[in-house]
Amino acid sequence: MKLWLLSLLMSAPVLAQTYDVVLANGRVIDPETNLDAIRNVGLNGGRIAAISASPLTGRTTVDAKGLVVTAGFIDLHSHGQDAENYAYKARDGVTTALELEVGVNPVASWYAAREGRALVNFGATSGHIPARMAVMHDSGTLLPRDAAATRAATAGERKETYELVRQGLDEGALGIGMGISYTPKASREEILEIFELAALRRVPVFVHIRSSGPAEPGAVDALQEVLSDALATGAALHVVHITSMCAKRRCCFE
Repeated sequence: MKLWLLSLLMSAPVLAQTYDVVLANGRVIDPETNLDAIRNVGLNGGRIAAISASPLTGRTTVDAKGLVVTAGFIDLHSHGQDAENYAYKARDGVTTALELEVGVNPVASWYAAREGRALVNFGATSGHIPARMAVMHDSGTLLPRDAAATRAATAGERKETYELVRQGLDEGALGIGMGISYTPKASREEILEIFELAALRRVPVFVHIRSSGPAEPGAVDALQEVLSDALATGAALHVVHITSMCAKRRCCFE
């Protein structure tokens, strides 16, 4: 449920009614309104209908004393996209798991394999890494193991990779994912072409930058590459785990 709706419900009078489910006496936390207090939550039809400091009546009552009740967490950087991982995420309060950095390809079959079977909401970008791996016949699974990581792509391979990424957007991807660090032989021109595609399709690019640490060429150079590509093309950019990439180079994230 949207947090603004939670706020509206908390300001509205609680109706004297019987709810489908009541979560009683939990520590309710709403980051948007800064609520952090013991409350009772009434659910109808799987949706929040009331939040009250007073007791609520439910057909089913769950005693949440000592537990935190809050909005589901959205994990933007979730590589574990299978039933086992979804089960653990659900237990941790993650209700949406997104694979935005590496992405997937092909996209349509990835969604079809999870539709109606996943415990949590899911989504993915159209991945430059898996597209490049497919075109270059790399033997890796999640990440490149040989050709896609160890050699530059030919002009034809770059075009095929671009087309696979574009097709993934047509199939409902949430944007474009890139891990330049894992495809170090990808030229700056190849990366710029993918940014141009993102700008053309008005989707964000989620990037693991090319290099890390203080040694040149390091995190500063790598960050300048993607910032320049974003500026030149107008594509929206999200740099993933930038602080861990930069190590002690505070200038990267200040």
